[in-house]
Amino acid sequence: WGRAVMEGLFGIAPKRPDGIVELCPHFPADWNEAEITAPHFSYRWQRKAGRVSMEWKSPVETSVKLALPLQAGNIESVRVDGKRAVHDIAPGFDGWSVVQVCTPTERAGRIVVAYTPRVIRTPAEFTVRPGDTLRVTLPELAITDWRDPQGVLAQARLAVGGLQATVRGE
Repeated sequence: WGRAVMEGLFGIAPKRPDGIVELCPHFPADWNEAEITAPHFSYRWQRKAGRVSMEWKSPVETSVKLALPLQAGNIESVRVDGKRAVHDIAPGFDGWSVVQVCTPTERAGRIVVAYTPRVIRTPAEFTVRPGDTLRVTLPELAITDWRDPQGVLAQARLAVGGLQATVRGE
């Protein structure tokens, strides 16, 4: 389970030949802080009032490539070691945004992301059968893309801000 904690929950993926540690933390919504100490990389993560901060350390010179999932209406600022940082914002799943930033190569650093939180109300759980028409909308959001890796949807299309499809099956 150690790998599940390191890579899944804390999102640590060392790419040492490239001099990078990729971080993509996935902490539960009710966690406001977490910390991990490992021989190859350590960090402390805190979430408080529209701000996420991460202080990290490495025994060797490393650049941190952060992909931080947030439920954010707006990203106000991204700072690396106290200075405004160039960053990207990628769309995530269920209305989440993913803030992407890369630090200079160092042995320690701090990343702070300030944002306006946004509550995402997901639809209630429902059941469908083969042949049923599936209609999914997200309150106050528009679905702009979808993935169907299992191939269970037929004639899937965007319709009135949501997804509409027929459920395949036997």
